[in-house]
Amino acid sequence: MRFSEIYSDERDVAVILGDGTYDRKVVRNLAEKFDGGDVSLAEPLLPSIYMVKKGLSALEGLIWLLHKGYRIRRALFLVDREHIKSFDEIENELKTMGCEMISFELLSEDRAGIFSFRHGSREVRLYVAVAGIRCNLEEEIDELIRRAFGEASSRMSVKAIFRSISDIRTIKETVKGLSCVLQALEGDR
Repeated sequence: MRFSEIYSDERDVAVILGDGTYDRKVVRNLAEKFDGGDVSLAEPLLPSIYMVKKGLSALEGLIWLLHKGYRIRRALFLVDREHIKSFDEIENELKTMGCEMISFELLSEDRAGIFSFRHGSREVRLYVAVAGIRCNLEEEIDELIRRAFGEASSRMSVKAIFRSISDIRTIKETVKGLSCVLQALEGDR
């Protein structure tokens, strides 16, 4: 699976992150661990007002893209646990933004799910990964480092962490939500 900073067409999976520079590095490096064939994750260029959004408000960027005519069929939304309590909050936020819900599929209890919705004439499958044990993605990466290297913290870059770990099972057990969503995207080509 590839990660691109240029969203080219509806074959790409639009990545919605909000203000997460660290999150972007994790998604980019974790995606390489999955065999997505021709699946390309791409972060569309959004106006700066949408790039600083956190939590559910980051979904405004996805709606902006749809309004601007981007042909988005699939999107990945990574949100830290500190920003949501349940998937119902995401559904309510989408409805507030004018989306008509079609279905919801739970992939992993309180970690990952897929919303299918319609916004205008566009139908989108939104793959949602909830990150964090109690708070955010950094907690999961800290746990991954502890399991893989036996250290509480590390000065390794995100790229070096994922390159050093060959056991995908350990990654899937610690970075659960995002791994689950990437695995679902592998099967949904």
